[in-house]
Amino acid sequence: MAKAELLFVGTDTGLLQFSNPGGIGRWLRNGHSLPGSDIVAIWANPDDPTQLLCSDAEQLYESSDGGQHWSDPVALGIVAFAASRNHPALIVARTDSDAILSTDNGEQWRRIAPAEQISVSNDTIAISTPTKAHQSNDGGTSWQVDEPWTHRAASHDGVHTITRTTSGIWRVNASEIPAPPLSVRAMAICSGSPARVVCSDAQTLWVYESDWQQIVDAPALTVLINTSYHPDRLWGADANGTLWYSADRGTHWVSIKTQLGMIHVIVAARLL
Repeated sequence: MAKAELLFVGTDTGLLQFSNPGGIGRWLRNGHSLPGSDIVAIWANPDDPTQLLCSDAEQLYESSDGGQHWSDPVALGIVAFAASRNHPALIVARTDSDAILSTDNGEQWRRIAPAEQISVSNDTIAISTPTKAHQSNDGGTSWQVDEPWTHRAASHDGVHTITRTTSGIWRVNASEIPAPPLSVRAMAICSGSPARVVCSDAQTLWVYESDWQQIVDAPALTVLINTSYHPDRLWGADANGTLWYSADRGTHWVSIKTQLGMIHVIVAARLL
């Protein structure tokens, strides 16, 4: 049975939708939702990516048919989402000041604590401010104190994480690694042995497995994400509104679409 890859792109002109029917590499633009909205955060249900949440940092929009129709917006200023492939109904989000949690696909939300960063990997929820961080391993029921961090990303399967602590220490899982030779703007981590860290400062792109290596002729990415369904695939965007794709853990990149406006966020999913 053919599988369609889906791509949701949040821009300053609304939500753009692309599909790759049958996974043949021909990306088709098949939707432009919420025109005029500055979409900064997107959540797509890992089990059914036609169920969507989008935010313009002031209002929350919900769709159950892949963005063809939208419910009336709710006044909730979400600026980022984080979710687990293992628990699709559990969503962590961040407003300008707080981390909030939903366990029912975004129908209801409860405040967790003040937060400037959020992350989810498998069963672990992590939130942080510059001075205080907490972690939960049971879906947000109980919380433990954690070391504050400024950057964190998880691999597609949640097995690996890359973290920069507030004190400037970088770790892959629990192992300390050298700091990257750039001021990180966007980053991702690809699962494998070893895991591969990919970082961009919006000018150059670097990868780490056992040491840092610059990827020559790579795009100048301001957004960088991995897919939820494949360990090697990455998506990125540059400041010129170009959408980029890598099938080999960030070594080579292909321009997929251009002139899309300012791209804030990308979510890649697969419809079975």
